[in-house]
Amino acid sequence: MAAKSDADKEYMARAEKMGWKELSALWEQIKAGKAGPAEGWEDGKALEHLIVRAFLLSNLFAEYPFDVPPGGKAFEEIDGLVVMGCNTFLFECKDKPKVAIEVIAKLINQLLRRPGTTLGCVFTSGGFTSTALLLADFSVPHRILL
Repeated sequence: MAAKSDADKEYMARAEKMGWKELSALWEQIKAGKAGPAEGWEDGKALEHLIVRAFLLSNLFAEYPFDVPPGGKAFEEIDGLVVMGCNTFLFECKDKPKVAIEVIAKLINQLLRRPGTTLGCVFTSGGFTSTALLLADFSVPHRILL
């Protein structure tokens, strides 16, 4: 993985100190819209780190957000990665009321550049637009979980 910025290291260190109780409290802050810059989280970072930490607490291999390619001029950011058994999932996190179709399209394109066994997930603090749901439902093969 690429070298992490100081901010990324700080977010990871904060997340690594959290257990289930702290993650539950953070989730409540996220849902209430109180996990932003005023609380020390850049927009969207709290949700990304909450999801990865939850997977790690579940004894799964997971990676915090990273850029591709590592160490160079990044052309994509992956919000996280988790391995469950023989399945690898890339995930996208959106802390917003509605996730638009562009997020699903972006994840489809990311998955097309990876082995066919790689799956995708979208985690949100809100919901999905009807067009985002349609694209996820009609994309073949079905590789995205919402």
